Amino acid sequence: YFGIHQQSDFDIDAKAEDMAAIKVTEFSGEKPGWVLKVTLDKFTSGSDTAEGLQLFYPNVVPKTSVVSGKPYAPVSKGTDDSFFSDVTNKGTIVNDDKTNIKLAEAAEGHGYGDWEFLYSGDNVVQLKIPTGKKVGNYKAVLTYTVEDGPTSF
Repeated sequence: YFGIHQQSDFDIDAKAEDMAAIKVTEFSGEKPGWVLKVTLDKFTSGSDTAEGLQLFYPNVVPKTSVVSGKPYAPVSKGTDDSFFSDVTNKGTIVNDDKTNIKLAEAAEGHGYGDWEFLYSGDNVVQLKIPTGKKVGNYKAVLTYTVEDGPTSF
């Protein structure tokens, strides 16, 4: 997903090679609003664990096929900087410590319908690998949750 990289004396920053999409559907009729969160487990390769890796999700405007118009759209408005200096879009950094991190929210009365957060083109998910990690084919589990009732960023 992030390609093959050579071991380095410096941190390795990588951009996803494929588009990623997260879809949230809310058709309860109650329109309570919602919060989209993500947690990241440690990256492992066999019995090896690489700690301290991070993902960066850029802020994106969700697309919908049900309700159009910005007044009803959920928002992603992370304030973290990208791992790449040529990417000016802010976003959200997710650490590999299983902490629930907010990616987006819809205020009460908003977020009704189907919403798709597309990470593609200049707005792909990024990975930071700190220096000194053992070479291997690492994988990690991402867990996405949606909770009723938004909280503020």
